[in-house]
Amino acid sequence: MDSKKPKIVLDFKIPSNCQELQDILAVVIFISKFCLELASWLSTLVELQGENACWRWADTHTMAVVKKKELLNSQHILKQLDHFSEEPKYLVSNARNIGLGSWIGQVELGLIRPSHFILGNSALYS
Repeated sequence: MDSKKPKIVLDFKIPSNCQELQDILAVVIFISKFCLELASWLSTLVELQGENACWRWADTHTMAVVKKKELLNSQHILKQLDHFSEEPKYLVSNARNIGLGSWIGQVELGLIRPSHFILGNSALYS
């Protein structure tokens, strides 16, 4: 992902109308494929869109924008796997009653950064 995209979203102000929200969502929806948790926070904002939706900004919407910025500023954004790097690569997996999930990552600056998320049997993001 272009490193400028998260910065664009981080610079967005709280929208005051549907058009401003659409501008934010256009970029955030693209970026959401690089950050697994981001999509769940988008649903709160998407409910303000549409022909029959009323513009009623609430604290939950502000919290979604703040959380979105936190995620984009965190280590949860996918980083391209460097196959030639000497740094170790990790496979992290988890199984719960609601489903299976895993991700592949690599160390960068002392932290393991994800490069691929895998849910169930299909790679959704890479």
